[in-house]
Amino acid sequence: MRTITSARGRQETVTVRRSESADAQGIDGLIRASALAVFGRVNIIHLLEKANLAVTLANEKDDILGHASFFDHPMGGVVDQTQWEPFLQKHFSAETCTPLNTLFLHIFVAKPDFAAACVKEIMRAVFYAIAELENVCLVGPYVRRLEPALGEVFKPLQRLTDAGPHCLAFICHREEHFPKLHPRPARVQDHDNIVSIFAEQPELLSSVMARPFFLAEFIEGQNEKNHAAVFESDGFIVGFISFTSDVDVKLLNSNFELSEFDGLSEPQQTRRVEPAAESDSRETQTSDPQQEETQPTGHFSENSNVVCIRYFIMDKNYETRSVDFIPYIFNLFPDLDLCIISALLPSSEIPLLQSFVRLPPRASISLPRELYVLHHDGLRSVEVRPAVAADQPAVFDLVKDLRLGESLLQDLDRFYETRRDPDGAALQAFVARLQTQVVGVLILRDEQDIEYICAHYNIENFIYFSHHRREEHAQIRHFVLKRSFQHFSKYLFKEALRLARRSCLFHRIYPSYHSQENSCVHHLDAVLGCAVPVRPRRQIIYPLEELGINGPSRQITEDQAPFALSLISRKLTLEPKVPVRARVVVVGASDTGLSFLEALCFCPHLSFNNLTLVSTHGFPGDYDHEDVGFLSTSHAYSSRDLAQLPLSSRVTEVTGKMVGINRKSKHVLVSGGVQVPYDHLVLCTGLQYQVFINLSNRGVDYDAFRSINSSLLVFDGRLVIDATFHTSDSAIYGAGPLTKFSRRYYADEWSHANFNSKDVGRDLAATLLLLLDPTLERSAEPPPEPDRLVPLYNQAKIQGGKLPGGFHFLHVTKPSATDRTAAPVQHDGDIVTGRAETGNYFCVRLDRYDLVETLTCLSLKPRPFSNYPSLFGKHQQLLGQLSSLYRQGLIQDLYSFFRQSWCLAVYHDRFSDFEQELQQISSNAETEDDRFKDAETRASVRSSGVRYLTYNRNLLPMFAGPGQV
Repeated sequence: MRTITSARGRQETVTVRRSESADAQGIDGLIRASALAVFGRVNIIHLLEKANLAVTLANEKDDILGHASFFDHPMGGVVDQTQWEPFLQKHFSAETCTPLNTLFLHIFVAKPDFAAACVKEIMRAVFYAIAELENVCLVGPYVRRLEPALGEVFKPLQRLTDAGPHCLAFICHREEHFPKLHPRPARVQDHDNIVSIFAEQPELLSSVMARPFFLAEFIEGQNEKNHAAVFESDGFIVGFISFTSDVDVKLLNSNFELSEFDGLSEPQQTRRVEPAAESDSRETQTSDPQQEETQPTGHFSENSNVVCIRYFIMDKNYETRSVDFIPYIFNLFPDLDLCIISALLPSSEIPLLQSFVRLPPRASISLPRELYVLHHDGLRSVEVRPAVAADQPAVFDLVKDLRLGESLLQDLDRFYETRRDPDGAALQAFVARLQTQVVGVLILRDEQDIEYICAHYNIENFIYFSHHRREEHAQIRHFVLKRSFQHFSKYLFKEALRLARRSCLFHRIYPSYHSQENSCVHHLDAVLGCAVPVRPRRQIIYPLEELGINGPSRQITEDQAPFALSLISRKLTLEPKVPVRARVVVVGASDTGLSFLEALCFCPHLSFNNLTLVSTHGFPGDYDHEDVGFLSTSHAYSSRDLAQLPLSSRVTEVTGKMVGINRKSKHVLVSGGVQVPYDHLVLCTGLQYQVFINLSNRGVDYDAFRSINSSLLVFDGRLVIDATFHTSDSAIYGAGPLTKFSRRYYADEWSHANFNSKDVGRDLAATLLLLLDPTLERSAEPPPEPDRLVPLYNQAKIQGGKLPGGFHFLHVTKPSATDRTAAPVQHDGDIVTGRAETGNYFCVRLDRYDLVETLTCLSLKPRPFSNYPSLFGKHQQLLGQLSSLYRQGLIQDLYSFFRQSWCLAVYHDRFSDFEQELQQISSNAETEDDRFKDAETRASVRSSGVRYLTYNRNLLPMFAGPGQV
């Protein structure tokens, strides 16, 4: 929060945040004639959708005081977006402006009184947030003269030519708003000022208090191998760093896989240009990697090629400028190529580390730390341009050792020859170059399945589909970037979007049994760090033969191999993810465990570095299968469902059984002797059948019981937890049928086994995110536990499967308490058709409010069972007056009744949103004989229904729209 002052002296406390679509109306209300004179007429929603960066300045009441949108090219069609750099440098004195360090202002609006203060605060925030940004330009055909507020910030660019397009150009430099910092050697008299930075960060202060003079020792002990430096701003010290070239590389090689960096030693032969990373900033403690005692292995040059950062701290107000330390370090050690930091787990990742390459310990080594490596070439600017034929040998050298490198080279040849793949889809290829060396290649393919993607994935969680032309969507076919340039990934994608004239890039990850579909991507982490995972949508099973031409298009209903989808859009290229380094270990691939991991993996703003699943048989979706056999299933995850989730690419799999828990050392022992360290352990192994010939009961697996019991966790027939999933160990959580609530709740009739397991897993994820997500505000004290109340969940509990005799079974019911003493309740009002003996049994049970409470199906024929859970909780009137028609004898077969086309709208995954909208409309409306009395409410309901059907017409074309009847 910062304070700005209006031209009349009024003060407001404000924040600068990224703009949201909900801001559009408020922004539009700020547009004045002076803004139109500079920027022309604009569509705010379109700007927010396509801008690389859009920021809003709001006060404490969230009233919008100002807004600015920034793009990676000039506005108004002055020049083609792919050619602005040569254009600007030809006609104006703009030799320092490059695609890496320059953005263009496309709109600025503000309340008149606060305009000057708003533009300064916005520019300060933008330069603070984007470390590599040096210039913001304002270039356009509409510009005649700037309004005074912009004139204070933007200065004219000198024109070099008299001829050329009619436009004016202005520039705003970083140095005027948030300048780079310049390090200097630390002095003993800096000690107290450095300690004051620690005092502002309590999580690090304890380490200083434990050794009162260690900072002074670092400063006084400086020599040719050991250095300490500080940052100053306006006479105040805002950062401190200590680093050394005295590094035991053999010890590091024994703990980390460092072959990609020549073992941190001088290469024995010709030195490779193996680059690294730029940096961001923030505060934190790093630790000396040489403190670990492990026997060194391997053979490396005796000449170390690395400098190690031993200690680093930064004032949070200047954290993004910590990158300015790195050139200073390499200037002191010009003969060394690499810089490393060893960071303790589970501390949060400092922005400085985002410019380094993360290296976890070797699989056989259990260390509570990770190593980060940066090559000095990573400080240089990388050029991205379209690939040319002359790049082919360099690309070959780059990918020749990769598993799918041959596929990449084939597509590159097709790009050179025809610009199309064998299916006729357009190809585009780009290379990333450091001086004359090719360090990366990206090949895009025209996305020809955009209708399928829109229907099967929730891409509209991230983009307004209607604002993106069909030709603006592309698929990442191949992506290879040298490991040490990984921090340039977002820049590579941003430039590819601009040069390819695209707005969205999609990346597909196919399951292992469809590995032939996978493209050449190296390293996958670089793509996932830039992209957001897109949730799959629940699909309707259509009676296509009956619908005929009224069914969805073939592009939507075609049977494609399932894949997990990720998205990179223009507005995501400058939106960094927040790394979460805590080691979260899940034991058991139960529905609860998978739901928990799914919820974490689909957090779009977080990047989990250390998610691990310990499972006896690995991921359930690692092989292609149909659910067979006669054991019941929960219908939570089919093979296709799992293939559409990003679990295999974001979660480390450890195959084996848990045989022990070491709470002191915080690791799980897995069969085979593998130790899996954790910071947060989640036990959700579910229940297993104990004896093969007796399938009536399931219990806790013996190895799981022994592990729990021997680690002295409270076990009372099941693992005992509280209402927030905690066991008796605060670092260990339990969930699912494995658990029971503590007796202090007096709720023995309730346990997680009574509820939908996916519901429980999502709630567990929400609980842990309160600890893991650094963007969430935390109260100083933990919230008090609810008054001895256990959590209850509302989603239906589902069971089903294939039974002996060829029967297909489905049972959907509301969660209910376990009461083994109660006699069965007879329900006279059940709606039943068919008989179990004839294999066409269907029963619908309504509660006292006429809501569907239970569904039971038993059929000898395959049925669209995945549609039916959508009926749970719906009112019988919403289901075609189900109760009335049944009493009149008009429903002879519920399977046929629920196969009618009107019911498809109820099966739609967005029907619940439509229901909520109707509830809001009708909440205050008066009714008479179940009808709305006033015409206005009836019109609102009709309008809402039309909007629902029109917006979802791609999946519900069987309904007539306005003007079609």
